[in-house]
Amino acid sequence: MVLLGIVAIFILFLVGSVLVDYALGQERINAVTNTTIPGANGGPDVRAYVAHTQGAGPFPAVIMIHEFFGA
Repeated sequence: MVLLGIVAIFILFLVGSVLVDYALGQERINAVTNTTIPGANGGPDVRAYVAHTQGAGPFPAVIMIHEFFGA
């Protein structure tokens, strides 16, 4: 019974987060992106934020890829 309650709370949280994201609109995403990466093989473009270091390198890189739609 406790597990069922936890699952129900998690589902409500997910639905609520989608509604909040919709209410905040696109400007929130536009404010944190500074480039667009073209989609491969006609796929959709992906907006991204690219940070550059100051000074001469070489520097390590961090690449974060968030998986959309489970693909």
